[in-house]
Amino acid sequence: MPTVSAHDVQMKANGMIAALAKMSAKEREQLPTGRFANDYNQLRKLALEVMPDKEAVLPPEVEVLAAAQSRGDFGQARYVEILAYCSQIRGLLVNLVAEGR
Repeated sequence: MPTVSAHDVQMKANGMIAALAKMSAKEREQLPTGRFANDYNQLRKLALEVMPDKEAVLPPEVEVLAAAQSRGDFGQARYVEILAYCSQIRGLLVNLVAEGR
């Protein structure tokens, strides 16, 4: 049994989408921080938990790499890609949320 509801996962996706939508097009072309990429990966993990039958259509995880010279970790997908991934996850959750799962 999932530890979160589809509604909870949808709300997390909505929050990430809202934050990304506030960025300029130029900002969305940049690579995300490791923290943001890990947050997306957590969203994906929760989505898989509530929709284990959808693994084949879930967007991929974002690899997180350490940056040189102590600049912090960064994700290997641009913010705009993560925006698309979050939108896809939100779309997959629609029916589950409507069913109250």
